[in-house]
Amino acid sequence: MRIVGALGACAALIVYGASTAVAGSATNTYTTTTLDPAYYGSTIELIASVTTSSGTPVTVGTVTFYNGNSDLGTVGLDSSGYAILTVSNLPIGSYDISAVYNGTSTYDPSASATFVESVQANPTWVVLSASQALPPYGADETLTAQIGTGTGTSATPTGTMTFLDGSTSIATVAVSGWSVSTTVDTLPLGSNAITASYSGDQGFEASTSPVTTVTVSQASTSLALSSSPASPTWGSPVTVTAAASALGSAISPTGTVTFTVDGTAAGTAALSSAGTASISLPAALAVGSHAVGASYAGNADFAASAASPITVTVAHAATSTSLTASSSTATVGSAVTFTAAVQPTLNATSPTGSVAFYDGSSLIGTGSLTSQGKASLTTAALAVGAHAVTAEYSGDGNYGGSTSPSYAETITVIPTTVALSASPSTASYGTQITLTAQITGSGGSAVTTGSVTFANGSATLGTASVGSNGSASLTLSTLAPGTYSITATYSGSGTDGASTSAPLTLTVTKLATGTVLSLSATSGTYGTVISASATVTDASGAAVSSGSVTFADGTTVLGSALLNSQGVATLSLGTLGVGTHSITAAFAGNADDAASTSAATGVSISEAPTSLGLTASTGTPQLGNSVSFTASVTAGINVPSPTGTVTFADGTTTLGTASLSGGSATFSTAALAAGVHSITASYSGDGTYSGSTSSAVSVTVAAGA
Repeated sequence: MRIVGALGACAALIVYGASTAVAGSATNTYTTTTLDPAYYGSTIELIASVTTSSGTPVTVGTVTFYNGNSDLGTVGLDSSGYAILTVSNLPIGSYDISAVYNGTSTYDPSASATFVESVQANPTWVVLSASQALPPYGADETLTAQIGTGTGTSATPTGTMTFLDGSTSIATVAVSGWSVSTTVDTLPLGSNAITASYSGDQGFEASTSPVTTVTVSQASTSLALSSSPASPTWGSPVTVTAAASALGSAISPTGTVTFTVDGTAAGTAALSSAGTASISLPAALAVGSHAVGASYAGNADFAASAASPITVTVAHAATSTSLTASSSTATVGSAVTFTAAVQPTLNATSPTGSVAFYDGSSLIGTGSLTSQGKASLTTAALAVGAHAVTAEYSGDGNYGGSTSPSYAETITVIPTTVALSASPSTASYGTQITLTAQITGSGGSAVTTGSVTFANGSATLGTASVGSNGSASLTLSTLAPGTYSITATYSGSGTDGASTSAPLTLTVTKLATGTVLSLSATSGTYGTVISASATVTDASGAAVSSGSVTFADGTTVLGSALLNSQGVATLSLGTLGVGTHSITAAFAGNADDAASTSAATGVSISEAPTSLGLTASTGTPQLGNSVSFTASVTAGINVPSPTGTVTFADGTTTLGTASLSGGSATFSTAALAAGVHSITASYSGDGTYSGSTSSAVSVTVAAGA
């Protein structure tokens, strides 16, 4: 063996390997490691040196490292003839390491001897520290265990750390690094020998720390008092609570607390797990201020303490007062009984004392409370109108005063009724109508004072005084035709109330009328102008001088005209179409007179006569030349223009037809034979205009030369 340069924490040991003779130069391969033995988690370098048989380093080719028959990896030779393979995290155990030089075209392969590499667990030690050497009982104590090793491994310890007080386990914590902590608050009083025991794992050995002594002393306490509610009222439950706390301790004190009221023991209560103890003060604690105190007895773990006294002031118990009445509405002079009920807010006992009744700010009277807490007052002195009545309780030794909400009491006048009638209830325009209102009071007695207003809807018709028989009347003669909703409203008096009757329907009709139609003619030809007159009179025969009359032909309106002062309306009917017409005149009516329509009058209109003139463009055309003939239709009127066709004939021979346009029709022909021709034109008519035939026009056609 020979030593090479240092490659790691230890010197490198090289073992000569076997040489193999092949076609090229012979070589030797050697192996070594940087650590032997190695610790779990350490990095190990496996080193192979390849030389020729003469000892010259081989600097080309590759080397494969093996653990037994397992391939660990292949690396190339460097310029010094070394191949280095780095491995880490090898499990604990023994490894048979060898290296094989794979050879080249120049150098033969060769293999090293087997080298045994051992990987061992890391040795450990534990250092334990405590956050407090002398904590009070129940204080949070933090214990920290630090794991150490001298191997320089890159692995991290795992497993568990168990903290013990002597042989008693305090806590077990999972390990995932070099340091682990736990906090405890249950160490008993006195001296405690604390150790930390590391369990170890696959790469680290177990170890236990030296003892660390923690001495626990009795905890000081403080006591604080509170009351709920802070300001109670007489008779209400009051809870006094003492809250005990241990200074520097995470554990609540245990034991009992003794309470006093005004220096006299009031009760004892055990502290809860939250460190509080409560008692209820006597329900009959008098109104006024009371000194409440408390003291904690302490125990082996917690020192005794006393609370600073608190003052509990008991106020008068609250009350509420309600007010009712025998009736919320009464007529003037009637007796009304008001009853006040005083109720304690929390207590079951009834208040004592008296209640004062007020109308607004004016005192009506007083009443004493019964054992049921009620007081009553009866009065008939309230005036007509609205009253806001309240009841005010003055309080007693234990109960405070209170005032009821206002009670709305309404004192009314004596109610009345109004019965309304009309004579007649249906009349024609201009007829006198008498309205009568009968007023009655309580018990059906007649009301003989005041006045009645008669109205149509919201429009006043008139006012009349009530007579000794309890009635009031109003006569009307100017109501326009229509339907009226009449009411009568009684005004009331100092003792009798106002009232209004139910609506009475009153109908005033229009005067009947008659319409007579007369025409200037009942027959004529188309275009004849006919004038129509309508005379309208009422039932007495008097002329109706306002309104309009509509003239119609059947259902077709021809026009309208206003009536003149003689009751006559006149309208020109214009041009009526050919045929039979049924003419009527309809009066539309007015504010006072009803509508009416005349009897129908028949009118017959016949076609308008026409005449037909004929001209030729030439009277002596050459054979074969075209001749134009123009026929013109005329009538007594020409609006609208005649329509239809004109037939042109040569004697009895029809030459052709043409349609009228603007009253004329033109026909041209070049077919006339040589000789003399007698040309005529015949108009067919169109329903409005009758047909006609022209005089003959002579045309001589000359033969060609």
